[in-house]
Amino acid sequence: MLGIGILHNKNDKIQTDRIKGRGMQKIEQLIEAASSNDLMKMAKLIGDGVDVNRTNSHGITPLMQAAIRGHIAAVEMLIQAGANVNKLNANGVNAVTLAQNMNHDHIVSRLNHLTVPVAPDNKKLNEALFDAVRKAQFDDVKQILNLGANVNQQDEDGWPLLSIAALGDNIEIINLLINAGANLEQTDNHGWTALFFANWNRNLAAVNILIQSGCKLNSTDKQGKSVLIYAVRDGNYEIAKVLIEAGADIDYKDSYGWNALNYAISNNHYEVTRLLLINQIENNHSDMHGRTPLMYAARDNLQDILKLLLAEIKPSNSTVDSRGYSILHYAILGNNINCLEMLANSGLNLEQEDTNGWTPLMTAAKDGLSDICTTLIKYGVNIEHKDKYGWTPLLFAAWKGHLSIVELLLKHGANIEHADRKGWTALIYATRDSKTKVAQLLIDNGANLEHTDGYGHTPLLVAAWYNQPQMIDLLSYNEANLEHRDKAGQNALDIAEEKNYHEVVTHLVKAGANFEATVFSGGRTLIWAAWSGNKEIVETLINAGVNLEYTNKSYWSALMYAVRDGKTEIVKLLVQAGANIDACDNNKWTPLIFAIWYQQEEIAEFLIKSGANIERADYQQRTPLFFATMIGSVNLVKILLAHGADYTHQDDEGNTPLSIAITKEYQQIADILKGAKPIAPVVVNKVTPQNLSSLGLAIVDGTAKQVKAILANPASNVNEVDRNGTSGLMQAALLGKSNVVRMLIEKNANMELTDRNGETALMIAAEHGKSNVVRILIAAGANLEHKNHNQRTALSMAALHGKVNLVKFLLSVGANIEHKDIDGRTPLLMAARHGKKAVIEALLENNADYQGADNEGKTALDLAREYGHQEVIDVLRLYIK
Repeated sequence: MLGIGILHNKNDKIQTDRIKGRGMQKIEQLIEAASSNDLMKMAKLIGDGVDVNRTNSHGITPLMQAAIRGHIAAVEMLIQAGANVNKLNANGVNAVTLAQNMNHDHIVSRLNHLTVPVAPDNKKLNEALFDAVRKAQFDDVKQILNLGANVNQQDEDGWPLLSIAALGDNIEIINLLINAGANLEQTDNHGWTALFFANWNRNLAAVNILIQSGCKLNSTDKQGKSVLIYAVRDGNYEIAKVLIEAGADIDYKDSYGWNALNYAISNNHYEVTRLLLINQIENNHSDMHGRTPLMYAARDNLQDILKLLLAEIKPSNSTVDSRGYSILHYAILGNNINCLEMLANSGLNLEQEDTNGWTPLMTAAKDGLSDICTTLIKYGVNIEHKDKYGWTPLLFAAWKGHLSIVELLLKHGANIEHADRKGWTALIYATRDSKTKVAQLLIDNGANLEHTDGYGHTPLLVAAWYNQPQMIDLLSYNEANLEHRDKAGQNALDIAEEKNYHEVVTHLVKAGANFEATVFSGGRTLIWAAWSGNKEIVETLINAGVNLEYTNKSYWSALMYAVRDGKTEIVKLLVQAGANIDACDNNKWTPLIFAIWYQQEEIAEFLIKSGANIERADYQQRTPLFFATMIGSVNLVKILLAHGADYTHQDDEGNTPLSIAITKEYQQIADILKGAKPIAPVVVNKVTPQNLSSLGLAIVDGTAKQVKAILANPASNVNEVDRNGTSGLMQAALLGKSNVVRMLIEKNANMELTDRNGETALMIAAEHGKSNVVRILIAAGANLEHKNHNQRTALSMAALHGKVNLVKFLLSVGANIEHKDIDGRTPLLMAARHGKKAVIEALLENNADYQGADNEGKTALDLAREYGHQEVIDVLRLYIK
């Protein structure tokens, strides 16, 4: 304990009173000498430095006393010594008035000669006083005060005269202003008195004078700070000592809960800290954040100050801040090894948790503090300690990518296969955040590449889910299983394709993943590759078995994008691989029409020569010849006519190519069309998709009559499927071809065949809103409750995709409204997740359980909130209410 030199405020007050008493005795002697006209004694006292303008306890100055007694000689001596003629006593009366009251006319005459009444707003005189104080011109200050200048005025910045004087070094001026009646407690705009200014100027003499004159020691400024706090903060040791000796409140705290000790520590003032501790300042208090002086010293690596504090304070694990951080955590946050060792040697529990359940080792591992981790392990801390989420130090280090700490923990036996509550290991976290070096280190140390979490995701699937192509390369290089499927039946390719992570798809395919093993087709990435013009990736995807016929919501295929953008080499690749050159988008535009409309003449000519159907018309019955005429392409018109294009064909408004050419004033084309002769169409060996039979082609591209003709052949297989497991019935259901669906059912087509998604024709029709087909299939006995690989039924699919009329119909025929898919989601939960308001209303009208929850415990309202579907939230709230 620092038990020496302790000051006691009572003794300090006695000492201060004695100092003031000696000053009062001197002024009383001078007043008594003036009263008795003892000029010799007056001269001696004035020569000894007694202030002639000081007052006794009744507010009487020596000049006032001489005026009352009528002693002209004493009056003259005091005037020569600088006596203030205008100074007022306690009753507001000056020396002139006192002389008048006593009928001392000769005194009155003498004093009136000196008295110049000054109005309080005499600007020039007041400005002169400021100037004299700033320039430390004592005689001028005295003279101006005698002329009646306001001693308590403030400058344009709000600084009082006495405060300005305290910023200077002329102690006599400070004394003069005080004796002239300066207000010791007058403040500037920030709440600072002269004592604050004297401390700021490090003017110990001024501080002493102000204290002796009775200024308040514990005044605070507008920030709530006292002079002692400022003295300590700025390292003004001697001033701090004087303030403490004079009785300043050593334990005063500002609005942050900081006392002088906090400020001494935060500014690393060792001697001032020692002074405060010697004087028994409160040393283990908590500020507004719950932090103690010990915490700040440990955080800022103030080892010497920490030793001082530890000599006074027994540290405790129970002392924590608002976040649950103890002094140990603060030493770690500052990466201060020596402070940590000092605290460890003081007996603190090194396993203490904060509010997150994190120990010091966890915090250090998370923040990458390798030396701190080494020190803590040296003291024997538990490297397998788990927080409330099941995280260990190894998981923190792997998550943040701190390679050296991961290596350190593994070296000391950390469990490399430990999984948190989600079932995630260190390798999965490193994978998710693409910490490649950490992941490789974990793999090199035997981390399980096939560990699965609660959803059946391996590290490879997590890499796909979080769009980490580099991690795909690393994991595949280390022989991770590319075909592993999660509990939803998806593999890494499925996940990446569904989420449009095209780079991940490409890396997986290059690593050997095959689209034959996927639930999804891979067509999204093919479209992206074609659109971006990446021939190499297109080739890679084709070789991996990508579905060339995949289309987006507008029914655009990869071939259409390549055609539109003039990617000739990619067009040739796709056509040669078997892409359907007569496929249509939602406007019934074929790749040939795209090529003509976007003026890709080379590609158009290639498609024509590759067997594209030159008579395939769009919804307005316009054939390719119409489009060639519309854009004014003489060359394409000639090519189409040479291949037998029908120049007499009319669109739905009765226009012919010739009438369009005439309207647009394409004279050359009009002449060509006028002279056209019927010729037999040129037969071209058309490239057909390799995965469709003739029946499949007829269903997709032909008429019902053609389908019927094929079905009449006993050799035809009504249940034949393509490589995706898609039957003719499924194709007809997808396209909404009701007549074809009926024909196939009549020929005993198996309605329960499933494609590789596990979906039947009924589910496909429900998903795509083909109401008539759904009705036909149900009437024919299709299984209403068949489940796909995701355990979804036809009702699930209709709800998921917002097909409200189908939802109502399926409910009317007895579909299970509470059926749950693989995620535990009912149709209501799926509709809420995807914001399908109308479906929500239909399901609620049929008494769907709005309180039901999925596998994660989320209700319909939870899901709507999570994904920001406000309209659904409003519907559910109203229903619940």
